[in-house]
Amino acid sequence: MSSEVDLPLPPRGTRVLAASYYCGTAPFLGYLKSRKDSAYADHHFKQALCIHFVLLAIISLYVTTSVTLSYILVFRRDWYEGTALEPTALMVVRRAFLCWLVMWAFAAWWAFRGSWQAFPLFGRLAKYRVVMLGSLVGYTAMVVAVAITFGLTVHASTLTRGEGEPAQAYMLYDDMDMLPHWLFNLGFYPIAKASIENWGEDSVVVAPLTKEALASALEHGTFVFVLSHGTDAGLHTRAFKIRPKDAAPRGTGQGLQLVYLTGCDSGALAEDWEATLAPARVITFDRLSAWLEHIYWLLFRGADHVRALQ
Repeated sequence: MSSEVDLPLPPRGTRVLAASYYCGTAPFLGYLKSRKDSAYADHHFKQALCIHFVLLAIISLYVTTSVTLSYILVFRRDWYEGTALEPTALMVVRRAFLCWLVMWAFAAWWAFRGSWQAFPLFGRLAKYRVVMLGSLVGYTAMVVAVAITFGLTVHASTLTRGEGEPAQAYMLYDDMDMLPHWLFNLGFYPIAKASIENWGEDSVVVAPLTKEALASALEHGTFVFVLSHGTDAGLHTRAFKIRPKDAAPRGTGQGLQLVYLTGCDSGALAEDWEATLAPARVITFDRLSAWLEHIYWLLFRGADHVRALQ
């Protein structure tokens, strides 16, 4: 290729199109005639696929790391607690993503300013057809998945409420001051739909975990999902700790049938929880519990359990 100074500066519209490929339009605008008729747009279309390929690799690394850590947490507790494996592995993934973010911003700016150069190191991936095809398919699937998730999140938010009159199904969560409310609405979506089938509209509450919210849920609810940390001394958040004897100061309603406690080692007090929350069935864990197994239960098993309730 000729040196960059010998190549013409593309029109502004072409540069905007090229930059847009890095911002998510590659799977859609990349098929238009405007890309095929412009060597500059085509060049950055391929460069954008290279950048997206790196992102997909980082996402794959994160998923693999999360599954591996979950397995070790559940089945090799001594190894998990005796090493800094989790913080080290997640630090590597976070730093890889931050490096990618800088790389992505620089690449988009490079396209907008009119550069014809290949992106250092990763731009060389463009010569591999299998990489380009895999990146295009994978990135298209990711964009479609994000769009579907957005739609489901919007719908999920219409099925739940955060306060008001007593409900039949509750999710009470500890957001650790970092996770957004919509994420919990989305996670509770299948159960929310099953709850509405059972008990009608306005039967689902998704709210932050507080002592008052827990007491109200155990008093009025039929199904209560408590997402929090735990030890063999009880459940806890950053703000407070709760032992079984303190969880239901107003008692439990006769309609309470199922309570799911995610806290690690909550099973150490299983008999106390069952006595306090009787007549409900109480799901606890007498080991460390992984967030992936709770997500799996929420998405694929919880709705069937709720439908079986009266």
